[in-house]
Amino acid sequence: MSPKVTIELNPPVNGSYYTDYEEIAGRVVLSLSRPASVKRLNVSLRGLSQTRTILGTDGRYQYTQSAAGGGTIYDGDHSTHVVYHREVQLFPPTGKIDDSDDDGVSLAKGSYGYDFAFKLLGSPDCVQKRNCKGESLRDEQPKASLCQLPPSFNDKNDGKAVDRAELVYYALGRVRYKVNAQLEMGGDRKLFGTSKKNVTASSLISFMPNVCRQQPQDDTVGPEFRFQSLDSVKLAHGLHMNFYVISAKPLTVHRMDYLFRRGCGKFDDMYLMFDKSPAAHSLKAKRLQLFLNEETTYAVGKRSDRNDSSLLLMSTDLNQEIPLGEDHVLRMDLSKNSALNRLRFNEEDYVHRGNRLYSFNSCNISREFEFKLVIHWVVDGKRSCKSEVAIPVTVLVDDLWANSLPPPYE
Repeated sequence: MSPKVTIELNPPVNGSYYTDYEEIAGRVVLSLSRPASVKRLNVSLRGLSQTRTILGTDGRYQYTQSAAGGGTIYDGDHSTHVVYHREVQLFPPTGKIDDSDDDGVSLAKGSYGYDFAFKLLGSPDCVQKRNCKGESLRDEQPKASLCQLPPSFNDKNDGKAVDRAELVYYALGRVRYKVNAQLEMGGDRKLFGTSKKNVTASSLISFMPNVCRQQPQDDTVGPEFRFQSLDSVKLAHGLHMNFYVISAKPLTVHRMDYLFRRGCGKFDDMYLMFDKSPAAHSLKAKRLQLFLNEETTYAVGKRSDRNDSSLLLMSTDLNQEIPLGEDHVLRMDLSKNSALNRLRFNEEDYVHRGNRLYSFNSCNISREFEFKLVIHWVVDGKRSCKSEVAIPVTVLVDDLWANSLPPPYE
């Protein structure tokens, strides 16, 4: 039997993904069924941000469905950024053997274990080495977002089994982290049961950096942010109404945040503004809908492909009369609606097309979100209309270790 290499990883502390608070650690096990000559055994952790385009340089779409209908073949351009690469020689210890020596070190039959540990910290390697120039997304993104490693994204998608048309564009980009082990044989390999020079093993890991997990601390004091409805609502006699939401800071949302409860800082400060007195009219808020819109952009050089999708978070009847008087500005109070009071963001920890909900940017991938709040009105007891407000939002995932370091792995 040929030599065998396996990777045994210590599981992440939270059971789902590794963070920059902990080490990606484990052991590489070398199993020999007979004596063998080993030149070296290495382990590496490599992270790639990869995109491809189905729009070729000639302007034609270049993807084809396989005859069996089971996969999609991409023939467009590619972009690969090495965001992280570290490699360690496990055996023999560095400097103990001359690279020009093909004989290697003889090892007896048996099993050998070698411990390793990596930590995913710092800015992406491609940014440090200035290999990102020419990507259309790089100059558009905040510098802070490029100072931290991107999270795993679409990492289980290999692009070869896309069987739904709406997923074709979504599968054009991914961020993937892999632990790789490589055994290089020495001497006459055929004598030791293998004709291969290298024996390899790999293990895919999921990674989520602090920037996608922890609520950013922003104590700056500045002007409020006002998000106004896309169109005004026409009442009778030339009266117009605008609906808007006020936020003290750019909106960020953490998993399990309340969205409408008073004091939550999300949708607890909403107003109606009329261009003149609405006293002669009646207004009822009939129904509320809240959507989360996702926009992913994948860049290859100066070209990019974008994919948009939408999730319905809430749809509930309000049937709430809005008392109108002489005031031109009214605060809309929904605090007595029990369904809205209970609503927490992403309580079910939703997985959308294979990915949890979080915002991030890399040099060639952007994943952004916005809330779309829709309120349906009944004006003067008979006419129906609606107001729509779009609010950009940074989506964060839960942070189990925001205030303390995780316990050591045992």
